[in-house]
Amino acid sequence: MGCGCSSSEAENTTPTATKPDKSTADKPPSATSEKRDVIDHACFILDQRGDINNFYSMAKKKLGEGSYGSVCRATNIKTGVVRAVKTISKANMKNVDRFKQEIAIMKLMDHPNIIKLFETFEDKRNIYLVMEICSGGELFDKIIQTDTSTKYMLQS
Repeated sequence: MGCGCSSSEAENTTPTATKPDKSTADKPPSATSEKRDVIDHACFILDQRGDINNFYSMAKKKLGEGSYGSVCRATNIKTGVVRAVKTISKANMKNVDRFKQEIAIMKLMDHPNIIKLFETFEDKRNIYLVMEICSGGELFDKIIQTDTSTKYMLQS
């Protein structure tokens, strides 16, 4: 049921044991030509070309700004999901190809302590990274606050 074959076909088929080929028996699974049943996380992160404004409504107010670009809140026009979009100017980049390699690595990351990348856009001037939005303020401010609290407790 649900496998695409009728019950009579299922009854007539018996599993057959296959011996591994000697040429691949000593190699790790990644070195063999066997099809792997693994879904790559990077396959779900879309690379878009064109105007990001056709997909997202970008807020005017910036959430943050750094030496490589700025981050703003954006809402997906179709789904209403709120994301953070980092806009990075290609003109300010020394090596665009190396940056694209870093994006490829970021696509492979899937860990609760690493920000999630959902989508990328690219036009003639900028690269846009659509990421999960993180609330809670600046990490640096939290570190300073914790460091100050620790010093205060040690002095008491």
